[in-house]
Amino acid sequence: LVKFTMPAVGAAVRRVWLALSLLSLHCCGIHGFSPHATSRGQSRGSWSVGMPRLLRLSATTAPKTGQSLGLVVIGPPLSGRGTQAARLRRRYGVKTITIGELLRREVNEKTPVGVQIAEYVERGDLVPDEVVIDYVLDRIREEEEDTSSTGWILEGFPRTKEQAKALSDSGAVVDCVVKLNIPDEGSVTRMQGRRIDPVTEEIFNMDTFPASDARVQARLVQREDDSEDQVRKRVQVYRSNEADISSYYSDVLLDVDASQSQDDLFVSIEAGIESARRSIPGLVELDTEPIQGMKMGTSGLRKKVSVASEGKFLLNFVQSIFDALDPEEFKSGTLVLGGDGRYYNSAALQEIIRIAAANGVGRIWVGKDGLLSTPAASAVIREREDGAAFGGIILTASHNPGGPNGDFGIKYNTGDGAPAKEDLTQRIYEMTTKVSQIKTLENTPPVDLSTVGSRRLGKTVVEVIDPIEDHLQVLRQCFDFRAIASLIARPDFSFLFDAMHGAAGPTAKRVFLDELGASPDSLTRCDIKEDFGGLHPDPNLAYAEDLVQRMGLDKSGAPLQGSDGSHVPVFGAAADGDGDRNMILGRGFFVTPSDSVAVLAANHECIPQFANGLNGVARSMPTSQALDAVAIDLTILNYETPTGWKFFGNLMDVPQLQPFLCGEESFGTGSNHIREKDGIWAVLAWLQVLAHRNKDPSSPLVTVRDIVEEHWVRFGRYYYSRFDYEGVDSDKADAVMDHIRDQMETLAEERGLNFAGLMCNSISDFVYEDPTDDSITLNQGLLLKFGDYSRAVLRLSGTGSEGATVRLYLETFEDRGDRLNLPVQEVLAPVIEAALEASNLRELTGRDEPTVIT
Repeated sequence: LVKFTMPAVGAAVRRVWLALSLLSLHCCGIHGFSPHATSRGQSRGSWSVGMPRLLRLSATTAPKTGQSLGLVVIGPPLSGRGTQAARLRRRYGVKTITIGELLRREVNEKTPVGVQIAEYVERGDLVPDEVVIDYVLDRIREEEEDTSSTGWILEGFPRTKEQAKALSDSGAVVDCVVKLNIPDEGSVTRMQGRRIDPVTEEIFNMDTFPASDARVQARLVQREDDSEDQVRKRVQVYRSNEADISSYYSDVLLDVDASQSQDDLFVSIEAGIESARRSIPGLVELDTEPIQGMKMGTSGLRKKVSVASEGKFLLNFVQSIFDALDPEEFKSGTLVLGGDGRYYNSAALQEIIRIAAANGVGRIWVGKDGLLSTPAASAVIREREDGAAFGGIILTASHNPGGPNGDFGIKYNTGDGAPAKEDLTQRIYEMTTKVSQIKTLENTPPVDLSTVGSRRLGKTVVEVIDPIEDHLQVLRQCFDFRAIASLIARPDFSFLFDAMHGAAGPTAKRVFLDELGASPDSLTRCDIKEDFGGLHPDPNLAYAEDLVQRMGLDKSGAPLQGSDGSHVPVFGAAADGDGDRNMILGRGFFVTPSDSVAVLAANHECIPQFANGLNGVARSMPTSQALDAVAIDLTILNYETPTGWKFFGNLMDVPQLQPFLCGEESFGTGSNHIREKDGIWAVLAWLQVLAHRNKDPSSPLVTVRDIVEEHWVRFGRYYYSRFDYEGVDSDKADAVMDHIRDQMETLAEERGLNFAGLMCNSISDFVYEDPTDDSITLNQGLLLKFGDYSRAVLRLSGTGSEGATVRLYLETFEDRGDRLNLPVQEVLAPVIEAALEASNLRELTGRDEPTVIT
């Protein structure tokens, strides 16, 4: 018998409905998330059969750190630490962790640790740091379930600077250190009257704090170590570390005269703690005014460095992020911080650290040297300490150029590791329009980000972390590194990876060289440069020209004339500035991003992450329909979303869709292993497929071309190309879109329009209804359909820092064997001309040719 509450019944019914619907899709051979024209001339993403709203489980529902209270009580022997700690426990409802008591318990029970400790206790010496630190931190972790929501008091720890630093390294945020001061002789005098209750271990003093209960008074005893010699020795040890501890905690130190009565002493302590809780050392509030132009695009906020670094632009935006968040979420919580290493990031990171500390963030995980690729940032948010971070600020303009005249970017990712959703980005924007004060810290030196370890900034712990390890651990779970290493070791296999001086470079070195045993000659441009070496770090045929040529191709993707290919690597790949995009190449062969995700889906059984099958796939609307054909064959759910990884992220959080694979035509591929696209993951996925297809080292090598051409034979080929018109005046770009919209009514009246000899039977404005939360996203691109197999999409990109980028996506389908290997632009020529005529793009923009063709 199962007893349900009403909400549970509702959830159960919806799960059963989903299961039945999934079964229906499999049985009927119907699946997919396909666009269809509506009466309003809109293309709306919808289910092929009736389906309820999907049940999405987000990592953001996991409990986070919150505003707990962290107190430390220190002082010389017999200064009243235990008594005041007990009163503070009752006052604030927090857990007291008394280190001396714990150590004595270990000694009394003669545990291995206790035997080791006993020797030092008997001599009156402090237990060495290397012994006590690990022990104490283990005890704190054991108490974490009790202390995470209300807080804790440490009594008797830390006693040395090294212990204090270890406590900070653990991520514990100390709000106040109560230092009880009495003269040395006061300790001796109090020793003579101190007694302990052996039943409750409560401490009393025969003169100043006697037991009120006669039965308790009768059973009080004196501690064995309460001799004058031992007390004086312990006082001496305390004094030898007093200055270091006081200096380390100078910004949260509360000095209190402990010679006063117990009641008066507690009043003083309570008042000091309340003041400390309200104060942040060095906090200042700078007056400011809203600055225009802070509305985020699909990938955060991107501006020219000259704009982002001017005045209070960056400060306003960062403060607005915290203003838009729930303080209960970030106060004393953990923030992830890092970026792609581009120009101005170093200065910006220091500003963000100060603002975060001033707003009460308890701990900041920042990548060494301020570096975190976008995939790595998502991995850190999701995986480090089981997802302890409430979110992350990532400094990246992705594939845009860097340097003093280049671009700067900033984005916020939520606690599930995914880019902020529409409601939060809108809330942040609204805050930028009314921000009036910036909280920051003054007179604080820059935080050293050059070495791994912890530093303190006011009450905030800044922990510099390895920028690769968390991401690497996730990748190890997705792939069989041993099998890939065997492929790389084959004498007939060679590969070349180009990081384009971006954030994927260090990860590539760790993965391909250290983990997989590749030759250093296999990597190029893997050293990070602030200006990306003068490159435009976008892994496409135009901007990765050096790699493309070394792979035996020209910038159109066609094989170089006069090359026999003998010197060309078997496999090539590139990543962009922040490491989330990828380009896949074979020897003299270019794989379109649309084909790439489709091929991986068709070969998913080769990848350990998908060993038990795929449950869902998705593509962005402008991406070719190649993935749809595979989804039909696999009878799995397939979604068509707007451009922007956050839409994939919602679907990834649906358990019924995991494992999940997705991709977009803009060289982005990924899965539910994190919540960002992942360039290194995509490269490893292809290497894994190649390794699986080449298990027998004595057989001829199966190449990228072989796998893709087999795919075309099986599923047909979706010829595809994208034209980018960059830096177009915004008014002219809008005019192009308006020109197409104006023709919707004409199309409806005439039931078809002829453009350059092709009949256009549909023009629609793509609208997306998210099946996980019912949210509606409008104006995501104009879709023109020509017959049954050809289409063109026009949209304005939100990833540039100035002007607008008009993107024209072109597609047609062929499944005849003699038409699977024709030049792409030749096959698409009729669609290209029809789309240009329909949009009047040449005339309205004054551009005869696109900036980039991919």
